[in-house]
Amino acid sequence: MLTTLALRIFLGLAIATAPFTAQPSAVAQDRDAVRDPTAYVARLNQRGLISRPLQPQLQSVARVLVANAGNWQSAQVNGVYDERAVNIYLVKTKPEAGADPAGQTERARGTLLAFPRERLVIADASYLAEIKSAATIYWESIRRHDGSVKTFDALAIAGIEGPEQAVRARMGAGADWQSGTNELFDGAAALLLAHEMGHLALGLDPALEAWVARPRGLQGRDRDRFWACQDLVGGNIEKTREQETAADLYAARLLAKIPHPSPPRRLMYEHGALFLRNAETGMVVAMLAALLPDQRVRQLMARQLNPEVVQGMADRLSRDAGVIETVFPSTHPSSTDRILSLYQVFAETPQSAYYGSQTGRQDAGMWQMLIQTMCSSIMRPR
Repeated sequence: MLTTLALRIFLGLAIATAPFTAQPSAVAQDRDAVRDPTAYVARLNQRGLISRPLQPQLQSVARVLVANAGNWQSAQVNGVYDERAVNIYLVKTKPEAGADPAGQTERARGTLLAFPRERLVIADASYLAEIKSAATIYWESIRRHDGSVKTFDALAIAGIEGPEQAVRARMGAGADWQSGTNELFDGAAALLLAHEMGHLALGLDPALEAWVARPRGLQGRDRDRFWACQDLVGGNIEKTREQETAADLYAARLLAKIPHPSPPRRLMYEHGALFLRNAETGMVVAMLAALLPDQRVRQLMARQLNPEVVQGMADRLSRDAGVIETVFPSTHPSSTDRILSLYQVFAETPQSAYYGSQTGRQDAGMWQMLIQTMCSSIMRPR
């Protein structure tokens, strides 16, 4: 949490203004790419782009969601395409994975893509691996009561170190990030899949294209800084964000239908869903701290955060040109808005552990102020 002094420093910084030019988003969906989904899936298999790790865990979660949604007969993960089912495929999105037969897997990097007409969901296997690793190391920290991993740091650590290294460094050389599951990962996976099921149920407007207002002439780290805080300067993205907000609400309401069968009172997937949203916000804040141009302010933030995570994020930015666009998508609501909307649904659900709680609203407000003030520092004239 920020100290009063830190907040005063951040709140005193102004947002820069600059000429802007509209650029099309790289994640706009091409519906024709899956015009024949059976053939598309066959090509993915032929080229070795289907990822098998985590398939059993995702299959288990998807079946529970579909059974409670009431929109579809069944769900399958990495199986034979079935036009009556929700079809989910874990795909390799890294360039070294090989040529993509339809150009979709690379665009799924760091996210999931839904195609309502085809009842098809494409999920980045690398992104899910990082979430699984984050959930594993945080779950182990809870089990040990040692506080070695925080919710805030878990996903950033998994992204910086890689799933395998993050788990082995904290659980021993024989630890395997792929094996087993826990309540946090199941809930995180459920939130992601339920959101895409929201798109399948509600549809997506193919006419909508996401556009981002971006200053002319920015290169390297300056371009990264702008992209990270484009939410503050707007863009022609309101309708696209409305679709994403509707899918978020669908997902929250679907998770709110599924109580946990064992005491204490809680929803089956709520702790994991909130873990993911908070871990994602932690990654956003760590990245913003890494991008801060003012070293004194950055050092102050490093004392509020985990300094090693902030430095690791700075190193990752230097080696991974696509991570900014992945963590700060222009098409989605802000990370703090997404936390708040999830908490609100759970707080209104009697079966939830958060029923009647105001904690989520307070936490989201704190994160929102932190992100906005850090963006003010990044965007100010130098």
